[in-house]
Amino acid sequence: MSAVVFPDIVAVLLDRLRADVPSLTFVHEIPVPRPVTFVRIFRTGGPRLNLVVDGAQITVESWAPSVPLASANAQLVRAHLNALPEQRTVTPNIYRVDEMAGPAELPDLSSGSHRFTWSAIVAIRGGAGDTVASH
Repeated sequence: MSAVVFPDIVAVLLDRLRADVPSLTFVHEIPVPRPVTFVRIFRTGGPRLNLVVDGAQITVESWAPSVPLASANAQLVRAHLNALPEQRTVTPNIYRVDEMAGPAELPDLSSGSHRFTWSAIVAIRGGAGDTVASH
């Protein structure tokens, strides 16, 4: 049996979302200087589900100058992430997206920005050794 290596889920999601929703700015880390509106995606854990599938827990944060825009962007990203399992022709394969918590308002008191956040488990296929797609 060969070693199974899982792709960088954040890089995979950033690539796909940037292609699917070019109107939004997607980042892994909060940029300096900070844009007024952006969406941050980062991994917060998650277990391996079986030999070849990782259950990556990710968190999405939608930042915007108003509550309605932060909420709308969170919902837009939510819709696109939940549609990823239907894209079976794109590798690496994403099998499932299971929400852990839906969008919730969580203002950033230090910056005064409006923010919505939510989390999901994204089931993604790994590959043998050095054959995993790198992003």
